[in-house]
Amino acid sequence: AIERAPDKPAVLRAKAWIEWHDGEFEQAATDLKQAVTLNPNYADAYYLLSTALGMSGDRESAFKAFKQAADLDPLGDYTLRYTTAVWGEYQDHEKALATLEKIIQRDSSADALKHKSWIIREAYGDLVQSFILMHEAGKEDPTELYNLQNHLYHSMDLDLLPAAEEYARILLMRYPENQVVTYPGTRDIYYFKNEAGKLQEWIDFWTTEKDLVSWRVEMDKVELQVYLGDYSKALITFEETYPEISKAPIETMVIDGTNALDFAYYTELLRLVGEDQRADIYVEAVCGYYHSTPKDRVQSENQKYNQLLDCYYLSNDTTKFLNTLEERYFVKQDRATVFTKLRIGRYQRGKRNLRYRRFENYPKYRELVSKITEDIHRQRAEVIDYLKEEGDWDPAWDEELGLD
Repeated sequence: AIERAPDKPAVLRAKAWIEWHDGEFEQAATDLKQAVTLNPNYADAYYLLSTALGMSGDRESAFKAFKQAADLDPLGDYTLRYTTAVWGEYQDHEKALATLEKIIQRDSSADALKHKSWIIREAYGDLVQSFILMHEAGKEDPTELYNLQNHLYHSMDLDLLPAAEEYARILLMRYPENQVVTYPGTRDIYYFKNEAGKLQEWIDFWTTEKDLVSWRVEMDKVELQVYLGDYSKALITFEETYPEISKAPIETMVIDGTNALDFAYYTELLRLVGEDQRADIYVEAVCGYYHSTPKDRVQSENQKYNQLLDCYYLSNDTTKFLNTLEERYFVKQDRATVFTKLRIGRYQRGKRNLRYRRFENYPKYRELVSKITEDIHRQRAEVIDYLKEEGDWDPAWDEELGLD
C-alpha cells in the first residue's frame, strides 16, 4: 500500500503507526502532519500525531493535536481521553471526575472507569480505590492487553507481586510477541525480585528470538550491568550506545524532553564509577533544565516531584531528598508509582528513570522507605479483602506474601 499510494492519508497513518512502534517518533509526526493536511477531518491521525509529538517532547503541539482529534470526534473515545488528560495535567481534577461520572452513568463506560482510576491514583494517591476501579473496568474483557498491563503495574505499586506475576504469565500466553507490554511486564518483575540471572535470560531471549527493537533493550543491557555491580562496564556500554549524550560538549549541550532522562542516567553512572567532577557538571545541566519552566512544558505534580527527587539524588543532597520524598508521599499524598520506583526505578517513554540505589544503605533512607512500605501494605490489605470478596484471590498468595 505504501508503494502504490504513498500519499493517501490512511496509508500515511499506517506507516506512522509502524514508525511510532519502532521509536521513530519524529518521522511518525512528519507523516501524520501530511496525513491531516490531506484530510483535515482525520481524527485518528490527529490522535496518533498527538502521541508522536508528545513522545518527541513537544507537549504544547501534542495537546493541540489531541484537542483537534476530540473536536472531530465529540462523542467518541478521543474526547474522553482529551478531557481527562487536559484537566488532569492542569490539576482540575474535580471537573475531570465530574465529566467521567456523567459518562459512567450514561453507558457504564469501561474506558471512563479506567480514566477515573488514573485520576484518583495520580491526583489523590488513593491506590486502593484506583485498583478497585481498574479491576471493575477490566471485567468486561479481563484478558485484553492493556487491562492486563494496568493490573500488573497496579499490583506492583501495592507490593502484590504474586498477582503481578499472574498477570505477566497471562500476557505471555495471550500476547507472546508483544514488545510493548509483554516484554517489559516480565522484565520489571525480574527487576523487582532482583533476579539478575532470569533477567539476563529474558533480555537475551527477546533480543535473539523475538527481534526486539534496539531502543527497547539498549537501556536494559546497561541497567543489567549495574544490577550485577559492574558499573565500569555499564558506563562503557552506555557511552558506546549513546555517544550523543556521553560525547556532547558541555558548552553546547542541549537538554530537552527527548533526552533529559538519558542525561540524568548518565550522570548516575558517572557517580557510580566515582567520576564526581564530571557528574557535577551534568547535574547542573540536568537540574537547570528541570527547574526551567518553558511554556511548552506542561507538567503534573507527579513529574515535578520525580524531577526534584532526581536532582537532589544526583546532587547527593540527602536531606532535601528525604524531606521531599516524605512530603510527596505523606503530605501531598502523591503516591502513584512511588513504591515501584523505589524498588526498581521506572520506565518513561522508553527511557530509564533513576533508582535511588546509592542511598539504599543510608539509615534515614531505609527508615523512610520502611515507613512508606508499611503504608503500602496497609492499602494492600484492603485490596486483598476486595479480591477475596470478588473470588479473584489465590489462597497460595497468602503464604507467598507472608500473610499466613
